[in-house]
Amino acid sequence: MLLQRILLLCRPYARHLAISVFALLGITAVNLAAPMLVRGLIDGLDLSTLTMKDLLAGAALLAGIYLLRAALTFVTAQTSHFASLRTAGDFQKTLYAHLQRLPRSFFQDMKTGDLLNRFSNDANQIEELVSHVLPDFAANVLTLAGAVALMLAINPALAFATFLTLIPILACSALYQKTGEKFDKMFAADAEFTGALQENISGMREIQLFNRQAHEQGRLAGLID
Repeated sequence: MLLQRILLLCRPYARHLAISVFALLGITAVNLAAPMLVRGLIDGLDLSTLTMKDLLAGAALLAGIYLLRAALTFVTAQTSHFASLRTAGDFQKTLYAHLQRLPRSFFQDMKTGDLLNRFSNDANQIEELVSHVLPDFAANVLTLAGAVALMLAINPALAFATFLTLIPILACSALYQKTGEKFDKMFAADAEFTGALQENISGMREIQLFNRQAHEQGRLAGLID
């Protein structure tokens, strides 16, 4: 399975991803707790006896909350992007090493654009997956589990009614499969264009020599469209 192979690639950076997930959970906790703390602060204020000390204490509390969120945001960005960029780099190293072991006949049939796409687009997709999708997915699953448990503890009937609203959302998941197919076609078209562009730039002198500018302009315009 492709995802398993990607997870094996990012295994050396599992510690960074774990830190990123816990930082994301911390951000979620701060976002949930901040309004409650502010409400408690406001409800406890007595304007008739309000002092500068009370105002400073409230401001310090709010500043602490937002500084904590900023620090957690920095941690999750730093750790997740470190892991993702390293994983994408390891993928490119592994891919190039594999290319050098392939027979010469492979390169006769393979388009240059397809190979370049593997090094650029595929690496970018892996970077996006590791830096955002995996940490966000793990944090969201843990957050959802906690939210479900809390909802069931507060009001099971209302929680069940809420779950019913998820049914049409889950039914729409079939649309994501069609979206994935469209993306596959887009990446294939992009690879074909990249290959043609690379060949044209390399052979621009010959194109000009044989006066093929209009033909190649039309061909590349078609690929872009």
